[in-house]
Amino acid sequence: MRRSMVAMPRRVVRGTLLLAAATVVLLIVSAIFRGPWLDDFATFLFANPAVPWGVAWHNLWPTDINPPLFYAVARLWVDLCGTGLWARRMVNILPLLGLLGWFGVAWRRFPAQRAFLLLYWLIGICSAYFFSDFSVYRSYFFQYVAALVFVGAATLNYLEQRREIDWFQLAAVPFLFELHQITALYAGVMLLALIGRDLRARNWPRGLTTGGVALVSGVPLLVVTWLQLHRQVTALDNQAWIQRHGVWPSLWLILGFLPKALGQNWLALSGGLVALFNGYVDRPARRWLWLLAGVAFVGTGLLLIANRFTPLIVDRYFAFLTVLCVCGLTLALVALCARFVWLFYALLAFAAVYTGVCFVQAVRDQRWSQGADMVANLVAQCPGTRVHAGMMPPNPEEQIGLAFLAAQRGVTLLPVVPRHIGTGAGACPVLYWTEYYPPSNADVAYWRGDLARAANAHAGWGLSGDALARATAARTRDGVIVILPP
Repeated sequence: MRRSMVAMPRRVVRGTLLLAAATVVLLIVSAIFRGPWLDDFATFLFANPAVPWGVAWHNLWPTDINPPLFYAVARLWVDLCGTGLWARRMVNILPLLGLLGWFGVAWRRFPAQRAFLLLYWLIGICSAYFFSDFSVYRSYFFQYVAALVFVGAATLNYLEQRREIDWFQLAAVPFLFELHQITALYAGVMLLALIGRDLRARNWPRGLTTGGVALVSGVPLLVVTWLQLHRQVTALDNQAWIQRHGVWPSLWLILGFLPKALGQNWLALSGGLVALFNGYVDRPARRWLWLLAGVAFVGTGLLLIANRFTPLIVDRYFAFLTVLCVCGLTLALVALCARFVWLFYALLAFAAVYTGVCFVQAVRDQRWSQGADMVANLVAQCPGTRVHAGMMPPNPEEQIGLAFLAAQRGVTLLPVVPRHIGTGAGACPVLYWTEYYPPSNADVAYWRGDLARAANAHAGWGLSGDALARATAARTRDGVIVILPP
């Protein structure tokens, strides 16, 4: 049974279209000005077009925990659009165009569900995965958009009781499987539920087609996982930067991620709870909400089991779970907005403010560029300044990033060598610079507040005690610079 049409104020529709256009522009501008960091340069490493494809498949990609689909796409994009940081980040325009295309088709195809689509957009863009991850050269934006299209298309087909194959939904499946294992886990659970429903309803064409696409998409993931386990034994264990937690602390961490992932959208969260507990949500929508909740419960349970063997709990890994929450909130708020039209305006206003705040934060977030600017200023003050960059042993992503930033500013970098210089050269100082996980406050406290000694111990530079006694240090946005005086 089709759900009844929910009256939407024309001003809200026009305002949402205007906000969508403004959001696209702001996303592109934020990708220009936001500073790069480790995740950007990790993709520099794994999507390097100079590495032969066979070498990348057998020797490079298995050393990373992520499946290689995004790296393959990013590599082809570099050949097409260039090697600049902004040009590389613009690979995220591909999923954005796909999302806009799906919205446009769904708006025409499901006129009775336009209130759902409008609210789905307004709540969906109020997520850290949408705005912040667009300006990062990584697969997270791809994952979030693929999940938005997949879950949104499945929901519309359920609400309208459509039996035909949804090609947008099918197109999202390979990206859900081949971008990240945790996204694949949640998507796999939901696919099993959807295929099971289709087969029980004797919808053989859609059920078998969806199952076939899922099976074909799952095979490369299994092959990549096999390569990670057998060709690079440490690939799945190289997670020292992820803190280990027990089952219940991990569950609380995941639940704590969700408000931030939903943009602290307490208006939508509280409105959804009001609609649910007051019986505003009709029976078909409630049944779909139970399916979404079941997928979230089973997927999170399987993840917690896997987390006992290798730490996996990181906020940016939960794009699919966030989309499940976005969809559930949207279903509940459609029912509430049918009774309180002013809620449309409130959610539109919140989305507009949130987008503006995210844009300002992205432009001001200079990440590793802040440290690079500090180093460049010090070198400009004394051109003979020598700059040793990176940790020991070297981290390839950091080395690529520091070299990229230094080249932009005309700074020559020297490696960290076993025989270190204890004092400055001539009339100029010597700098030791790292942006890779600087010493924590606890590390600095261990060294009695001496940031230079803490940084030296953390980065493995091996500077002498006499040099450190005269050294000063400065924190950057993500790193630290130790200055040895002349």
